[in-house]
Amino acid sequence: GQQIEEAQRFLSRSQDPFLASDVLDLLATLPGDLREAVALRYLQGLTVPEAAGVLGVSEATVKRRIAEGFDLLAREA
Repeated sequence: GQQIEEAQRFLSRSQDPFLASDVLDLLATLPGDLREAVALRYLQGLTVPEAAGVLGVSEATVKRRIAEGFDLLAREA
């Protein structure tokens, strides 16, 4: 979605292209709702309340999606 495209633009400006590529590859493995929450919070730097507003969900849902996303990524590492 739009959030991922914005994250890609942000990462494309990174000083380390390998890191940017690795981060996007990892994010691509996550289901869409988890990927969006992680991207908004950690790639775009939104607060949890801001991410909740963008996604139209509660703050608790954003926190849960981020935690689930990181759990999935940790299992893949």
